[in-house]
Amino acid sequence: MDIMKNYKISIVTIAYNCESVIEETIKSVINQTYSNKEYIIIDGASKDGTLNVVKKYEGSIDYISSEPDKGIYDAMNKGIVHATGDFIIFMNAGDSFFSNNVLEEVVSQIEDDSIIVYGNIMIVAKRYRYMAEPAPLSEMSCHMTVFHPATLTRLAYQKQNLFDVSFRSSGDYNFFYSAAMKDKVKFQYIPVTMANFDCVDGTSNTNFKRSQRENLRIWNKEKDLLFRAKLEFRLSIIAFKMWVKKNLISEKHADAAEMRRLHRLGRKIIKE
Repeated sequence: MDIMKNYKISIVTIAYNCESVIEETIKSVINQTYSNKEYIIIDGASKDGTLNVVKKYEGSIDYISSEPDKGIYDAMNKGIVHATGDFIIFMNAGDSFFSNNVLEEVVSQIEDDSIIVYGNIMIVAKRYRYMAEPAPLSEMSCHMTVFHPATLTRLAYQKQNLFDVSFRSSGDYNFFYSAAMKDKVKFQYIPVTMANFDCVDGTSNTNFKRSQRENLRIWNKEKDLLFRAKLEFRLSIIAFKMWVKKNLISEKHADAAEMRRLHRLGRKIIKE
């Protein structure tokens, strides 16, 4: 590893009632071979055994907070405020680093003027997993192109641009959209699989619709009635498909159909 590349990495985990999954996340952080890091856990006053798991590893955690918050982006902002590194990455409960040497591999390739560094992600479903690459940055104007758990942001920039807590689902997209489309900061892609993203529970229909509607504000399309009508029509079709998948098709057959779709797209599927 290039000895000149010794950036301090702040790793933040946001948690709430995630007793069953947070231990894997914590282990993936504290087992990183890269030593110049700090670990912060922001818990939203969990009511289950989440904090009991966290306390098992408190000797390896630099800062722990547990208090009510105003949503995920408020919790993430708390992590940003307490972070002291050169770069920050969010590895929220349920997600994990892809391997123990990911940070070491990535940090050695960071260019001096990069503000946002991003890579690939492993999508983990119940019966299969596959590696996904980010979409071209040019598509940021119409959708999120990077994977947040596989993204490091220079902390000084992140502190100047906290997440907008008025968003409930699209706050991270709003941040990256502003960075790419308005501030035009340097994004650097590193072809390394950085994280495992847990999608076992999937995206609920409610959350998906909410995020798409919040995107109207990001795109400044809230008053464009034709655009909104087209979006609502598309959402109704997607909602119907999601309902059919959930209520009329067995989970096993739905997963098989999704694997066939991914195979047609050229994804290499790893069956569990």
